[in-house]
Amino acid sequence: MTAAPPRLSLDGVVMTHPRRSHAARALSAALGDLRVVMDPHPGGSNALITSIEAWGAYAPDATHHLVLQDDVIVRPDLLAQARRAVELFPDAALSFYANWDSLNGAAARLALMAGCGWVEAVRWEFFPTLATVLPVRLLDEYGRFAEAAAQVHFEDDEVLFDFLQVKGVPGYVSVPALVEHGDLTSLVGNPKRRAACYGGGEPLRGPGQDRLAHSLTLCPFFYRGMAFLLVRVGDLDDHAWRYVHWSRVAPRLGLDPVALRRRFDREFAASVAPWASQGQTEFLFSLWVVALLLGLIPRTGHLKISGPPASGATGEADATRHQDLIAAALGTLAPGALMDSALPDDAFVGRAEWLLRIAHDGYEAGREVGGGVGQVGLT
Repeated sequence: MTAAPPRLSLDGVVMTHPRRSHAARALSAALGDLRVVMDPHPGGSNALITSIEAWGAYAPDATHHLVLQDDVIVRPDLLAQARRAVELFPDAALSFYANWDSLNGAAARLALMAGCGWVEAVRWEFFPTLATVLPVRLLDEYGRFAEAAAQVHFEDDEVLFDFLQVKGVPGYVSVPALVEHGDLTSLVGNPKRRAACYGGGEPLRGPGQDRLAHSLTLCPFFYRGMAFLLVRVGDLDDHAWRYVHWSRVAPRLGLDPVALRRRFDREFAASVAPWASQGQTEFLFSLWVVALLLGLIPRTGHLKISGPPASGATGEADATRHQDLIAAALGTLAPGALMDSALPDDAFVGRAEWLLRIAHDGYEAGREVGGGVGQVGLT
């Protein structure tokens, strides 16, 4: 007789530094008094050391362990959602957050546009560790791996990424994010960050919540004010990613870069001219292009979807919620791409409605042409 699978059990901790212990304890209390793990060497600035302590602080009877950083804003039902995620993917590393300017954030947006609640993490950058679950069976070995890495490294998200690759553990990122980055000053000098798409406290609705987007081969990426496509080179198990300017790939997607620029100028150039510099206008065009690609690529075969099939019977509330999340994801494109760009951070202060209008127009333009474009070979 086949043995019953073990009952899954999730515990969690909050990792913190003495200077931010008040925030950690408030977060702990909001989630039912999770254990708080303090930086053992508060005189330094090595997040990896604290994370090693946090990952080692699992309950003896737990099968999965959640580690939260102290500067997160959480949904009231975070623990319930985390338990549900563990049931969906018991053998995976799970992250409930991706930065608005990261590769994983770009993949999360694309998965959302494809009607999915999860996306396979991009195997080309760090694995997000703001709010993360690992199977307990991995933690002792990870502790030894990270201890060795800590002699020369201090980024916990990069070390965890390396460990997952070495062990062949899949990593998945929730869409939308279940936590948001707070406003506490970074202890290691990182700039302001936000999620690519945060779900807030609203219910997570619809069959897409359990669907996983994976095996991506093409992903739009708005980075430092420029429109790129991430192109996967190699097969699924052994590949790299290339940053390619969108215009190089556009013809293979049935798009004419010159015609697209004319369309953008026809729709928006005169309207933004009174306040937009040439640099701002170029940024806005790139924003429009990336949004267009987000509307187009889910219909071109450049990702696969696992989980419950899409249903035409989606309720009105589910459809409305999905549209709200799409708007949220489009709304983070511009502020994420402003980071480290040639434009100042305040380049679009007071222009949020314009940014969202342009992004939404691009997205709808991509959906218009998406039905007639097939998969293209790019490797």
